[in-house]
Formats: sequence, C-alpha cells, structure tokens
Amino acid sequence: MIFLWIEVILYKIKNRIITLHFELLVFKAFDRDNDGQVNMLEWVVGLNIYLRGTLDEKIACKFLS
Repeated sequence: MIFLWIEVILYKIKNRIITLHFELLVFKAFDRDNDGQVNMLEWVVGLNIYLRGTLDEKIACKFLS
C-alpha cells in the first residue's frame, strides 16, 4: 500500500516537472527580446504563430527564439 502511495506521488512530481519544462520552453519562444517578460505584442504574435502559423513559422519560432 505504501509503495502505491509513493508511486502516485512520484508520478505527480514527474508530470509537474514536465509541465514546468514545457511552460519554460513556451515562455522562451514568446519572449522575443529576451528581457524576461512577455509583453502584449510578444503574446499576440506568439499565440498567432502557435494557433495559425504554418509549420515553417512554428519551427522558426522555436529555433530562432
């Protein structure tokens, strides 16, 4: 019983670490001027590329940030 409880806790910690890593990657992709903040223009452009961009635009956003 205790091992199942430990497995559940470790599973939740692992998922949270993966989520935090993903959030950091998205933040870095949206923060185009690397000032540690995402302003309104960066947010709108980032969402536009993420939601409506072509595959090439999404790749460029990921690797050129």
